[in-house]
Amino acid sequence: MAVNRVNNFTITEFVDFEAYYRNTGMLDFRLTELQELTIKAGETKKTFTGKNGRPIGFKKTDKTLTGEGKSGLISAGLMKAQTGGEITCGTQKIKKAEFKKASGAALVTDAEAVGTPGAEIGYIKTVGEDGAVTATYEQAPAADGTHFAYDPATRTITLPVNGET
Repeated sequence: MAVNRVNNFTITEFVDFEAYYRNTGMLDFRLTELQELTIKAGETKKTFTGKNGRPIGFKKTDKTLTGEGKSGLISAGLMKAQTGGEITCGTQKIKKAEFKKASGAALVTDAEAVGTPGAEIGYIKTVGEDGAVTATYEQAPAADGTHFAYDPATRTITLPVNGET
């Protein structure tokens, strides 16, 4: 299954689509074997006009995202209930994206990144004025021209030292 042209990307396959609660990190449901998937985005766009009715800007509101398709729905708790097993609840920490504007050599994250020490953060991507990715950096013990460093005790990311941050 291919989803074409989603913000300049072509998604060739969804193997599993998992939904987690943001506050608790608990798995809510999992879709697998997605088929004939349609994703639609919508929004209300208000145009602001200036002198002589010329558009000078706009504001997007009421953003929506809907999806429709054929799939199998698997939920761990539901499967346990259907097979007579004991349902166990637990927590799972998940990776999340965080967007920050950097104006120096370091920045502080909103939450402490968790994971394997020295690899808590998968990667950092820098973007230009147009929103296009300009560089991707991986975590290392110390920041250099191609890596960033992270201190979980202070939640501080030391950015790459190559003058492009």
